[in-house]
Amino acid sequence: MSKSQIILVAAGTGGHINAAKSLGHVFKENGFDILYFTGRRKLDKRLFQGEPTIFLKSESLRNRSVFNKVISIFNNVAAFFTSLSIMSNNRPKGVIGAGGYICGPVLMAAFFLGIPIYIIEQNSVMGLTNKLLAFFANKIFINFEYTKGMGSFKNKLSLVGNPINRDIRLHNFKYKDDSTIKILVVGGSLGALEINNFFKHFLEVNDREGISIRHQTGIGKEIVTSSDTVKYCQLDYIDNMFEEYDWADLIVCRAGASTLSELRFVQKPVVLIPYQYATDDHQTINAKLFQQESKFSVYIYSGKELEENNFKNFNKVIDNNVIDKKIDRIDYSKYESTEKIIYKECCNDF
Repeated sequence: MSKSQIILVAAGTGGHINAAKSLGHVFKENGFDILYFTGRRKLDKRLFQGEPTIFLKSESLRNRSVFNKVISIFNNVAAFFTSLSIMSNNRPKGVIGAGGYICGPVLMAAFFLGIPIYIIEQNSVMGLTNKLLAFFANKIFINFEYTKGMGSFKNKLSLVGNPINRDIRLHNFKYKDDSTIKILVVGGSLGALEINNFFKHFLEVNDREGISIRHQTGIGKEIVTSSDTVKYCQLDYIDNMFEEYDWADLIVCRAGASTLSELRFVQKPVVLIPYQYATDDHQTINAKLFQQESKFSVYIYSGKELEENNFKNFNKVIDNNVIDKKIDRIDYSKYESTEKIIYKECCNDF
């Protein structure tokens, strides 16, 4: 028999959604009914396909015209009242926000009903939605020990890491004995235009042999090019990320918190390209903190280098013995998972 219902809220990026789904799996294993709330983007619908999900429209109020702000306010208010109606009938034990604008109206509706709310702050800089929700949250789960914007909420903080795809957590990643240098390029779940352009030009001018690239470009973002020397495969989206991590010798990616959390388990050389226009430049801070904590090779490649098509530095990374197969790998299986820690801490409040 079910203990009760837990609502998990996430939208906008694969990192937010996969964190919510991974956490939902642990609650479900322990007898809870799970209901997800998300947005209406294509990615939201794709990743929550087959799950018990409520789709709502919610948008940011930042950097919008007056007209668009009015529309956004209307959508957020509508999402609030829809959430209020659903939770009034279901009375969940708790509501957990894993990221995305949708967390604002849904978690505030839960607070209004006296339902415990929890937020997961994945990044090193607290986002605007979480800054507002933090005043009402029972607990805030953080990924980085240094998290900017948390000073006023120290009594609510719990340093637990970040929930990740369970296939990645449970997989034993290994290096392959192969002369080919295998490079996995990931621009985030939506792709990254500047990374796509960089590798388009790289393929056009590169004359190196013995390189194989698998490149996740984002849905509908094609790279029309070819190379006589590099084996290149374009992917619009990656469903089984752990298989791609296992294949790779070198990983090129953004510095979003969820990606870095996965890379902690993968423990392979990585080139981080922080998104230079991220709010409060939090991806650069993420990257520097990750570089400090990692025992494997972590390179940080600036947006300027990317814009200037600095292939010289990138080739140095490839040549500079980056495929470090003799690192003292951390056995994360010895540690309790983030998902289980969050589950236990939430249950203590129910």
